[in-house]
Amino acid sequence: MRIIQETVPGKQITLAHVIANPDQVLFQKLGLNPKTNYERQSIGIITMTPSETAIIAADIAMKTSTIDLGFVDRFSGTLILTGKIS
Repeated sequence: MRIIQETVPGKQITLAHVIANPDQVLFQKLGLNPKTNYERQSIGIITMTPSETAIIAADIAMKTSTIDLGFVDRFSGTLILTGKIS
């Protein structure tokens, strides 16, 4: 299998998805905080270009909401956030 990913100049959110009430196994497989209370939790997944904007998005999310940063990758532009469903 061959995957080719092309990016274009400019700012773009390729994927934005929220998984509400995921199974505990998903938290563990993603390597997220094992001390998390899994009741009423959600996982947010965002992929963006240019990939460095994931750092900025993580900073804004941490400062403006009560979420936990699960994973940020400045090379692929991937951001995974976790938080409680209100």
